[in-house]
Amino acid sequence: MSRHPELARLIADYEAILARHNAGTLTQDAALAALAAMWVSDGVGYEWSIDPQSGRYIRRVPGADAEFADEHQFAPTTIPVQQPADVLAPPTPAPHQVPAPAPQYVEELSGVPAPSFMERIQPMMRNPRAKWLVVAVAVLFLLVGAKACGGSAPADEDGGIPVVTTTTAPTGFKASSTTLPTITVPEAAPEVPTPDQVGDVNSRFTSGDRGLFIETVAAEISADVIALEAAAYAGFVEHGITVDFGIADIDPATGNIVSFATLADAQSGVVLRNSVLAWVLVEGNWKLAALPGWSVAS
Repeated sequence: MSRHPELARLIADYEAILARHNAGTLTQDAALAALAAMWVSDGVGYEWSIDPQSGRYIRRVPGADAEFADEHQFAPTTIPVQQPADVLAPPTPAPHQVPAPAPQYVEELSGVPAPSFMERIQPMMRNPRAKWLVVAVAVLFLLVGAKACGGSAPADEDGGIPVVTTTTAPTGFKASSTTLPTITVPEAAPEVPTPDQVGDVNSRFTSGDRGLFIETVAAEISADVIALEAAAYAGFVEHGITVDFGIADIDPATGNIVSFATLADAQSGVVLRNSVLAWVLVEGNWKLAALPGWSVAS
């Protein structure tokens, strides 16, 4: 079974970070911070990463502790659409039942023209009493038929008794619905810090103020290290060493947000040291993942 692309990208990022750390271009703190920020989400909302110590997959529900997991537990993001299977086939219509003809209309089915309604009642119309009785019965029949049908009904071809036609809706269909699984959509990746945001962190980092200095680094740092580092970088600036955090961008090899920082001689412009800085977004503020690990510029 081929590895899911998201898991393959995790492994590639993990190996790239280790390679840079082994080559000396990434400090241990920066490598751990980059690995801690390396998560992908599967199709059911689990967040996946790689344990730095064992190299095994770990996963977690957002906000909970991580646990070891196997590759086959990674749920793809493709949502299978369940086809409705509970729709019943329409019933086969029953054969048309032809009612037996009334005795007085047997001649109609035998080919002999049947008398019209008016011809049938014409003998009765010669009697005045019968004539009014027939008229009253016909009017009553029409009124009852119109009320039952909710309106007027078409008459037969002879202009006699109205023909009432009813339509019955087909039955036998069962309503169905398709329920899709609830998918937790992972949050979009944060944007890259702007040059102004990088410059603001750069200024506070080299200000010499310990309170401002600690606000620029996400990693936990002891008080003595804060005091030494804050004084050292403020001294660099004071004595003509430029500390430049560069421009943040996404590292195509790892997908992490990094910048290329330099220590340069302000007078000659010669770059003395360089470092790759990892950036993380903490409660809406951009910070360095760890203190810079400087190496001799080549």
